[in-house]
Amino acid sequence: MTAAGGWLTTTRGAAGIMLLAGLVYANCLGGGFLLDDEEIYLNDPAMRAQTVGSAFSRTPPVFLPHHKGFYYYRPVTILAHSWLLRIFGAEPFALHLVSVALHAAAGILVFLLLAEMAGLRVAWLAAALFVVHPLHVEAVAWMAALPELLAGLLVLLSLYCLVRSHGISDCGLRIADCEQVRNPQSVRRGGRNPKFLWLALACPAAALAILTKETGAVQPLLAAILVGWAAWPCFLTAAGILLLRYFVLGSAAAYLPPRPFWSQVYLMASALVHYARKTVWPWPLASEYNLRQPLAVWVICAVAFALLLWLAQRWPPARLGMLLFFVALAPAVAASLVLPGMRQAQDRYAYLAVLGLAFLIALLARGRAATGAVLGILILWSALSIRATGYWRDPEALWSQTLRVTPLSRNAVLGLGEWYCSTRRFADAERVYRQGLAYRPNDPDIRASHQAVLKALRQN
Repeated sequence: MTAAGGWLTTTRGAAGIMLLAGLVYANCLGGGFLLDDEEIYLNDPAMRAQTVGSAFSRTPPVFLPHHKGFYYYRPVTILAHSWLLRIFGAEPFALHLVSVALHAAAGILVFLLLAEMAGLRVAWLAAALFVVHPLHVEAVAWMAALPELLAGLLVLLSLYCLVRSHGISDCGLRIADCEQVRNPQSVRRGGRNPKFLWLALACPAAALAILTKETGAVQPLLAAILVGWAAWPCFLTAAGILLLRYFVLGSAAAYLPPRPFWSQVYLMASALVHYARKTVWPWPLASEYNLRQPLAVWVICAVAFALLLWLAQRWPPARLGMLLFFVALAPAVAASLVLPGMRQAQDRYAYLAVLGLAFLIALLARGRAATGAVLGILILWSALSIRATGYWRDPEALWSQTLRVTPLSRNAVLGLGEWYCSTRRFADAERVYRQGLAYRPNDPDIRASHQAVLKALRQN
């Protein structure tokens, strides 16, 4: 690939993305096991012995049961956890290093994908913004979020292969005004573009993404945005995986808790506003959120959405960025109907959606002033990500931050109180339970835990 600006090449750009990911997420490497990490890597004796046959069977490991209507079917995730245990053992440093490496690889794929569409300069800025975005901290710093990284990586790989095979579609989304955009059908180094070889790689990658996590099913829609009708093999692939899922589990979708129709609409709208808000201004972050939004937030989001629609009508590249964002976010919004309580929105679910915003910001970087502003955003997001990684180093930091952001979080109250009790800090535990009862006075578990810690204080 030719250089952009005389110094930026494919190799240098990829190396820069890898170095940036390492610098921002180096703080993750010292973290330990959190939440589901212990269930996966410490408490499941069958995990290390998983085979391809057992992973694809009806009986999953202990940590991933098919119960309560969720109907997980993630054989690639099971195999990945099993192989990591065999290779590295239950060693947090090595497992965190794998997560950082996967995220860096995803950033490199973003760079390569967008370079096919918008030139090296725009691609590198977008990939750098994607890599350092603070919403990715949960996916990178939490070992149990491995399926989010793997599924995102595989979706990006499949999209890159499709673009290499077919080029960008002619459905009004071609980015003609970016520097040094290459014709994907032109003669490449070593001969013509091997179309069918790239397509043969794209479909298996799409299938593996869906078998890693259900959100990978968004791949055909993203592919259609980029290559139009040429994405039909991806739709066939997704349909085949859904049939496999139905054959194994007896269900192709998750059970939806009974809610009135307008309640479901409001919940999804609240999730959409939450994700849009956190993607644009990713602070403060926590492991759980209250989706109730002030009226001012709804008004600001409505105005911003109207401005984006106006911009998309006048500038097709903006349309592409918006489509990538909202389509990639669709599974996260739909998941809000299935997930319980304050886990209806999670930072890691917006992993692929960040690509749309990063691409749009990079496209707007015309001239020195705009480029300087984008670099300022890059520095700010990097600093916020480095700070957020500190919240995922131990349970005390994680639950304390969650309570600062979401005082109503029942899980944070019980989790932090249990951590203090395990370290015999009963006074701190009593304070946390008392704070929880101020928001949830009738919660039986918090009340029982509070009584138990008061008894422990009297005995000491």
